Amino acid sequence: MSLPRVPGFRRWVAAQTLSTLGGSVSFFALGWSATGIGGGTAGLVLTAGSVPLAGLMLVGGVTADRWGIRRLMIACDVGMAVVMALAAGVLALRVPLGLDRHGSAGLVLALCAISFLSGTSEAMRRPASGVFPRLFVDGEELPRVLATIGLWSQVVRIAGPAVGGVLVGAVGVGGAFAIDALTFGLCAMALSWVLPPRPDRLEDDGESMWRAVASSVRAARRTPGVPAALFSVVGLAASVLVLVMLAVPAFGHARHWGPTRTGVVSACWTVGGILVTARVARRGAYGRTVMCLGPTLGAAGAVLLAVASAVWTSMLGVAMVGVGATLTTTRLVPVFLDLTPPSMMARFQALLQLAQTSAVLVVMPAFGAVVGRAGPATATLLLGGVLLATTVVLLRVPVSGDHDPATAFGTVDARLADGGPGRRESVDRPAELVLGPRVGHPDEGVEATVDPEQRTG
Repeated sequence: MSLPRVPGFRRWVAAQTLSTLGGSVSFFALGWSATGIGGGTAGLVLTAGSVPLAGLMLVGGVTADRWGIRRLMIACDVGMAVVMALAAGVLALRVPLGLDRHGSAGLVLALCAISFLSGTSEAMRRPASGVFPRLFVDGEELPRVLATIGLWSQVVRIAGPAVGGVLVGAVGVGGAFAIDALTFGLCAMALSWVLPPRPDRLEDDGESMWRAVASSVRAARRTPGVPAALFSVVGLAASVLVLVMLAVPAFGHARHWGPTRTGVVSACWTVGGILVTARVARRGAYGRTVMCLGPTLGAAGAVLLAVASAVWTSMLGVAMVGVGATLTTTRLVPVFLDLTPPSMMARFQALLQLAQTSAVLVVMPAFGAVVGRAGPATATLLLGGVLLATTVVLLRVPVSGDHDPATAFGTVDARLADGGPGRRESVDRPAELVLGPRVGHPDEGVEATVDPEQRTG
């Protein structure tokens, strides 16, 4: 597995991976502190980070397209380095500040503020980081690069909670936050060294923020293949993520597996996804047929989980869900990026992220209600039905022939051709990218898998 030989790009991938690990560590530290106060506090702290993540994603996309993808990522990383450094300082001084009392309102407020600022930064940054590799590669190189970045991101997310536990035990929550601040600073520094060979922003077209958001939604609705891709992501997120986060624990209780075996069953979806991602990073993504059959394989895994109670068959079923989802997303995500108009790359990426987040928020309570009334088996079979429906929607996503990714950056719309306000700013960097050897990632560069864990900063 390799990455494009563009000056600074590999350093950015390394720093981004390290920052993802730092985010997993700080997420664990934040949850540890909040749950130590009480369950209600933990829910409040996590909600404080989820609200801006869902509400500001489209604003982040518009800002990235206007202000510059790379520039916005640097600003967010620098801002979060400052936030996490201040958080480390506040926790280090909790005794003189009066925050050492159990359940202190000041401590709860501090944790909520950290969570809120992390969610805000992530909402602004995620659309930009999702399309950043698209500024360097396209065509069949893009799935490999995305899979390579996503593979490293998955590995460090698996290790993150364990590393977080060790660090919190060794240096405390404040020390974990300080380490995360350092990783944000390293990521910002690495970004300052890499210059994308393609322009990453447009001149301001004069639209207000909310008009720009609305025009992005209209453009997505009109762009061939994009609505089908977005609905496919909704179907995958509403079924796969809910199955992993809720169905597996529900079966663990109903079948008396205990926490250890339930955790092993849940981890099988990640193992299946990593195996596919590693293959794609090395040899490239599978074709359209496999992409469309991925949800069908996942549906078969959901049925196996629902009807067979043995632990080993449940492990196989969850692994099939992970394999099927990743077979689809490792092709679907690059196709979506290729379908995206160059002038709205970050905005369309925000829509993709919002589709995943919204689907989970809507389906979670409905799934819980079905489990309460009919049991986890019936609820999981319904999720399998959603996966089968997603297969049908995927048939409307153009993969080849309908769209030529090689010309995506060589064409202009009428506004650009007329030299209107949407005109690209001039750049002195070459428009073509000469790639090195064929290439072989919590988000956090770009992940070509649907991921249930969200980065906190």
